[in-house]
Amino acid sequence: TMTFTVTQVPTIPEPETYAMLLAGLGLMGAMAKRRSDKQNLEPVL
Repeated sequence: TMTFTVTQVPTIPEPETYAMLLAGLGLMGAMAKRRSDKQNLEPVL
């Protein structure tokens, strides 16, 4: 026989969820800015 258990997911996200989301987006934004800054470094003659 097979048994399945259903776990309920909270409908309202915890504050930690929002904190992790903002931290991740901030890191991705910083990495993108850093990458674009490196590409714009050309020697000026």
